[in-house]
Amino acid sequence: MRKLAPYLRRVFTPVLAVALLFTAIGYSQPATAATGTAVKAFATRTTGIEFARPYLGTIYPAGAGHTTGTVFVGLWSWRNELGFCIDFTRHNPSGSGTVILNGAVPGMTAAVSAKIFSIVNQYGHSRNKTEVTAAGLAVWKLRNEPQFTAYWNSHKIPQAMMNLVATMVAQTPGPFKVSVASTPVLPGQKSIVMATVTGAGNKSAPAGLQVNLAAVGGTLLRAAGVTNARGQFATTFTRTSVGAVTISVAGKLPSATHALLTIAAPGTQRLLVGEFTQPESAKISYNKQFATPTATTACTTNCDGVATVSFQVCNPAGAATTRWSWTNVATKKSLVAVIVTGGTCKTATALIPDTTKVQSSYCLYVSGKCTSAEVNVGSPAEIVCPPWASMDVPVHFGCNTCSLGSVTFTVPASTRFYVGVVTYNGKTVTTNLVAGGTTVVPLAVAGPSATLTAHFVVYSDAAHAHQIKVGPSWNINAATS
Repeated sequence: MRKLAPYLRRVFTPVLAVALLFTAIGYSQPATAATGTAVKAFATRTTGIEFARPYLGTIYPAGAGHTTGTVFVGLWSWRNELGFCIDFTRHNPSGSGTVILNGAVPGMTAAVSAKIFSIVNQYGHSRNKTEVTAAGLAVWKLRNEPQFTAYWNSHKIPQAMMNLVATMVAQTPGPFKVSVASTPVLPGQKSIVMATVTGAGNKSAPAGLQVNLAAVGGTLLRAAGVTNARGQFATTFTRTSVGAVTISVAGKLPSATHALLTIAAPGTQRLLVGEFTQPESAKISYNKQFATPTATTACTTNCDGVATVSFQVCNPAGAATTRWSWTNVATKKSLVAVIVTGGTCKTATALIPDTTKVQSSYCLYVSGKCTSAEVNVGSPAEIVCPPWASMDVPVHFGCNTCSLGSVTFTVPASTRFYVGVVTYNGKTVTTNLVAGGTTVVPLAVAGPSATLTAHFVVYSDAAHAHQIKVGPSWNINAATS
């Protein structure tokens, strides 16, 4: 098959090129061949002109519109090329060279030409007798010459073949496009990959178009196939990698705009040679990951600053067996790990110090070891034990005024050391907060414009040398609170 390319074969007899444009050329098979048989031969060479010989097709008897000799329908061989006759009323296909048709078959509209080009480029390399017979008849049907219409109606062609020809004539022509779709899956899971070819008007392409698939990050049950009657080819993808997945489709699809046409001797038939393809490709990519495990901290009292943390993780059905681990971000040490098979949930529990940042990760796990890289899932989670302090600011309303009377910090029992920070009237007040109780910071902020901001700072030592956290800031407006 040829890709579209700006080449032109040398014309050996320029005069014949002129004759090509004005002469309707046909063919006839000698009456000695047996009706309904497939024949194969090669072109014979004459001086300057080479006459084609039948290569693969079917011989039908004479009938209305073609009363002398039999009718051979299918592929003809000429100079190592295979082509279809494009007219019905002439004999003995020949040629001294070829020209490239671009956009239209002589005498045909662009729409009809697109159908003819699509058919000859799809079936011009077929070695199926039934297909090439139907394709040859479809070309004549689309050419719509009166003599062929008479022959078509003469009942010389079996009804099953006529039905196949009608299907070819009705099929969507090019230009063709490809697309690929597949539901993202997790490592170990399977999904259907659907390659779709569409033609003109985004309609389903005909059956029998070859497509090739490739995958990164997994395996395909079948990497090549032909489209069905809906222009689709389906196969199964199994994800094997924890990394990104790419699935691509490519096809050398029949051109709807180009073909070769032989430069025939006067009074002889032309051949339409279908060798042109239209390369098309498409791809999809994704990197679906497991859901972030849930973490539950059991620490409602002091607990000496150590929390009992339970991590739960679930592997969906069909997913690969994984080993999940939770690592101290600062020390890089694993705190706890668990093996989870597809379709199950597991819980892992560990004692983890307050303020520790923990990263969840997994690897594919086979035969007692990781077989993939470690993949982080979600952002590091900070263990807080006990919970952080809270704050309350009562707002007092009068007939014409309102005021902010105090800020109340509530600090759970903890080994941490808290400092409350309150800013109002342009000044900042800091107060050491009582662990396991409440601390009230009095204010004297009156009037509708009364505002303040407040937050807390947490330290790990009484000297406030090692800061752990700066809590969220609250902004309070008396008039709008």
